[in-house]
Amino acid sequence: MSSEEGSVALIRNTHKYNHVVVAAPMIAVRGGEEGTVVTRSRVVFRPTHLVVPRPAAEHFTILDFKIGKNCQFDGSGGVPAGCFSGDLDAYSLDGDHPSEFLKRVKPDVPLALRLDVATPHHDLALRVQNTSPCAQNFHCAIFGILVE
Repeated sequence: MSSEEGSVALIRNTHKYNHVVVAAPMIAVRGGEEGTVVTRSRVVFRPTHLVVPRPAAEHFTILDFKIGKNCQFDGSGGVPAGCFSGDLDAYSLDGDHPSEFLKRVKPDVPLALRLDVATPHHDLALRVQNTSPCAQNFHCAIFGILVE
């Protein structure tokens, strides 16, 4: 299990919305075991998309997604990470300008989510299970709209 601060990018555009990308840190999860990735935004935003890169999505089930103490999934049981797969070539800004980061991030998740508002005081926590017998890395990005 691992917990680190992810990268946050604010994307300002000419429309009335400002977009946020929270890139969660990568964690290594042993085969068949669970892990939790925890990140936190530096701004108030409403998450609209969770994107898991295809290579990771093949090997993971998302067991829980919490914003603060509130679970964002209705019901019990996991959701295959493939439901949230997208072309996420990199998960960290690593000094890049946010516009360069977004050129590498191409979410193709067909369904927009309407999740609870996240503040800088809320952890964004995903509990995942590696469905592979081998150790795998998990990472993701959370996209949303800035709440002003």
